Amino acid sequence: MSICVNFLSTDRFEPNQIFDELMKRGEAIMITSNSFPCLKFGTINQALRGIEINQEEYGYEIRVCSFANRSDLRLFSIVVDVMMSLTNKAGIYENDEEQPITNPKEFFNDKWIQEQIESSLRVTSALIRFKGKPIIMTGLFFPFCVGPRLARDFNIIRFNSDIKNMYSLQDYLSGVQWTYANKENTSSRLELNDSDDENARPLSLSIIYAKGGNIKPFDYVSYAEVVGLMDLDNEIVLIKMEDFWKIVSQEYFAFLDDYQLSLKKPLPYSNFLDMQNKAKLFQVEDLSQSFTHPGNGYDERQKTFVLMWNPEISSITLADHNKSIPNIMTEYYNWSVWEHKKAKKGDRFVMVRCGEGKTGIVMTGIFDSDPYQATDWSGKGRKVFYMDLEPNFIANPEKADIITTAELQEAIPTFNWTGGHSGRLLSEEQAKSLEVLLSKYLRQFANNVDGVTLNGFDLPQKNMD
Repeated sequence: MSICVNFLSTDRFEPNQIFDELMKRGEAIMITSNSFPCLKFGTINQALRGIEINQEEYGYEIRVCSFANRSDLRLFSIVVDVMMSLTNKAGIYENDEEQPITNPKEFFNDKWIQEQIESSLRVTSALIRFKGKPIIMTGLFFPFCVGPRLARDFNIIRFNSDIKNMYSLQDYLSGVQWTYANKENTSSRLELNDSDDENARPLSLSIIYAKGGNIKPFDYVSYAEVVGLMDLDNEIVLIKMEDFWKIVSQEYFAFLDDYQLSLKKPLPYSNFLDMQNKAKLFQVEDLSQSFTHPGNGYDERQKTFVLMWNPEISSITLADHNKSIPNIMTEYYNWSVWEHKKAKKGDRFVMVRCGEGKTGIVMTGIFDSDPYQATDWSGKGRKVFYMDLEPNFIANPEKADIITTAELQEAIPTFNWTGGHSGRLLSEEQAKSLEVLLSKYLRQFANNVDGVTLNGFDLPQKNMD
């Protein structure tokens, strides 16, 4: 999304004509693209996303992207005024009415700027809540990634967030842009295409290199779709960027945003090897594959497992479960998986409450790691394998009208839904039947969820017809 003003003109201007006029008006700008078809620039030490001037067949387009900060929006107004003076024409504001702009300063005033930032806040919050993942936006110098963790830290995850929180977040991100603009990052010119689909687009790579027991110096891990831990004397481990934060040590790394991390002090080779070892839990066969959550369509590449949860004997109480609902996008989850040898990262799960009380499906999602052995949750010293979870749905069984055990047993009678080992694999036929049940169920609550995540409070009764 962006805000545009168009100028219909056959005249052609040199970039310096525009830049000189801005400097005559006292604007101190940093130019990151100084030739057409696209100029890009922003106010020094203040810009977040910057301004674009695109040369088109009909004339010129002045563009500022959604989530622009106050500095970007103020400069946008001035650039529109500059183009008016150069073209001797009114600008055309791209909205529902294609409104002529004859007085940019009056039209793009402080009230308009605040309205644009508030609108960005609502849209960004809604997209984060719907996706449950960061949104990648182009900054003046490099991309920035706004997602659940950053939204939590600045308290903008809810629609009624204070506009001051948005200002604070944007000021912080602008500071990151300017602080790290000239620092060494891990971006690479290499691209990866590991998909069987020959038409699939290449994936961008961010790489940490090691050779001879030494790490190639860098200041921050820059955004790319895939992060590589490349030991030129040994092995290469590739994982999706969204998993990278799980393998780093807080002693050496600090978050810049939801994905990018700064290096706090030199990374020892031993820690690099530790990161490689951890990363192997998050490797996938096809880095291009997007995993589908339960209720959003069946994918035969993803198996489906049933996790059992009895609050009366589990280390997770009913109160613990309910407290996690508002934090679904930022909290860490894992669970024991009985048939772990058949499971891998990206497979699906449904969690069924069993035992006493209201029983049925209380959580769905995908496995966010391969299986790994850890301490037995029951304290009995058993050999237990766990997998990390990425939920797309959590419900309070005491308040939400969940899919009950009885409904599950009726729809899929070939599976025991009342108890047994946690982490049992469904057959393909059973998994398809469950997907039909879940998709019907989740559609009933489209207006009561964060994306497809039930909040569990004051929900309407479901209609399974």
